[in-house]
Amino acid sequence: MTVVYFEDIELDVERQLGSYQVSKDEVVEFAKEWDPQPFHMDEQAAKESIYGGLTGSSIHMMAVLSKVISRNPVHYAVLANLSTQFTMPNPMRVGDTLYFSSHAYEKRISKSRPGIGIVSFKTLVIDQNNNTVLNTTTTTMVSCRQIID
Repeated sequence: MTVVYFEDIELDVERQLGSYQVSKDEVVEFAKEWDPQPFHMDEQAAKESIYGGLTGSSIHMMAVLSKVISRNPVHYAVLANLSTQFTMPNPMRVGDTLYFSSHAYEKRISKSRPGIGIVSFKTLVIDQNNNTVLNTTTTTMVSCRQIID
């Protein structure tokens, strides 16, 4: 595992984070436990919904994002998440292959905490048809390798 500290983060450099295959069993099991909506669990109900088929829940999509990030061999020295904003213009569907990319677009040294930087990231998840499934903006606290004044 490679750890990237605040000083090493370059702005506007896109990183590919990996891909993920969405399975029917996972969508249904996740929904049963965390978001028991008919269009996440029942194929017939899903076909009759506005989605026209089974879809993963938004919470499931966020869990998949977390899993893909945690499996990446490059990790930022993140100390805490300060905020996350997201849009999901298209659903995560059974059978999708999702592709994840991210880049830092803003960073600064914390004014109140020595040795900590504040970094904002944009992360994009697209499916095999190049449809955006998730678009996030996240601001995090990232450890500095050295205390920077």
